[in-house]
Amino acid sequence: MRQEIALSYLNSMPLAATPKLGEIHGLGDGLSAWFGADFAEVNKLLGSTPLKPPKRITQQQAQAYRQVLSMLLSQRRPSYLLGRGYDALQNLTNSYLRLLDEQGVISTALRDAALQASTDRPSRSVSAPAKFMTEKRRKTYCVHVSPVLWA
Repeated sequence: MRQEIALSYLNSMPLAATPKLGEIHGLGDGLSAWFGADFAEVNKLLGSTPLKPPKRITQQQAQAYRQVLSMLLSQRRPSYLLGRGYDALQNLTNSYLRLLDEQGVISTALRDAALQASTDRPSRSVSAPAKFMTEKRRKTYCVHVSPVLWA
């Protein structure tokens, strides 16, 4: 039950709006909208076994971990931290990476790699809606229009 609650939250947390996509909700949408990351690829990179020591941490894994952590931290103040306060979000992410290492949650290798990883956002003109974003938009229209059509 706890996992279902956590999953529901991660899939619905508000993450501010973008000019092209509007309001963003959920970790997958957030990673796509704010970092141009493919949610399926991030899941593959951060699967349970690839990050366990003594495995070597790749640059892609470190970047994916940093992006996910940034998304989770940004939900405190998404409009600010994903906008004007993006540098503050990066500092907060760095602090949490160090804290997670100190508490033994992540390895020192992952911490060091994630601290070196860049999390530059794609320019607004380059980012295009992911497939699931357009499907989400289409389904929303269907939900709102179908009662009118069938009334």
